[in-house]
Amino acid sequence: MSESKVAPIAAKLRASVLQQAVEGGLVPQDPDDEPSSVLLERIREERAELVKQKKAKASRGGESRIYRGADGSWYEQRGKAEPVCIDKEIPFDVPDNWTWARLDSLVSILNGDRGKNYPAKSKLVTDGIPFVSAGNIKDGTVKAAGLLCMTPDQYHALKAGKLKKGDTLFCIRGSLGKHGTYPFKQGAIASSLVIIRSDTKLSIDEQFLNLLLDSPLTALEIRKRSNGTAQPNLSAKEFCRFLYPIPPLAEQRRIAAKVAEIRTVLAGRFIASGA
Repeated sequence: MSESKVAPIAAKLRASVLQQAVEGGLVPQDPDDEPSSVLLERIREERAELVKQKKAKASRGGESRIYRGADGSWYEQRGKAEPVCIDKEIPFDVPDNWTWARLDSLVSILNGDRGKNYPAKSKLVTDGIPFVSAGNIKDGTVKAAGLLCMTPDQYHALKAGKLKKGDTLFCIRGSLGKHGTYPFKQGAIASSLVIIRSDTKLSIDEQFLNLLLDSPLTALEIRKRSNGTAQPNLSAKEFCRFLYPIPPLAEQRRIAAKVAEIRTVLAGRFIASGA
């Protein structure tokens, strides 16, 4: 079979695996796992304490809590507002010990500095503190090759968008959905990116989060929420509202391990064809 025919098949297989993963069909559920709703409640409590200590910003409109009501429908409550039925937003059923969550109730979404201190490309240098654009993200990480950099003065002038090692970068302009983990000590983001950062000790599994970002569900959310113009873009506010299914923490880890195993098999099967 030619490479042009094999590549789409490989892509469909990978997407199918990820869809099964986020629907709860890839690994068995364990009734002894702590329900994900308990984990998310502890994350909310920790985030509330960080907000109280002014170490984190409160979510716009109040913290989101999504739960299944006694009538079997899904409801979302933000802050002290009345719960709202969100059944029309739920794309598929999930196992009983899973729940749904907005992205900004799991992690912090940080935008960059878009003000007067944003460095012009002509003022960037080839050696210094990385100034990362979407083009620098490849194979799930930020590559050193081709990075443009800021001077220390440019970096310290920025009011937002400063990177830490281990942050996840997500593209909201142009190559929507492209993402990768930041491997360097410090840096800052260009206007095409936002930062995903876990600022709590409790969090969802990092590999499972990357799996969610890779999944067809992210592509669905992008289609729903992007502006759909010739130069597509997604606001950080809309990105915060992405809706994801969350399994128990132990199952997140089992799913991530299973996906990694399947990816290795698929890579070995299609590597000869270049797919």
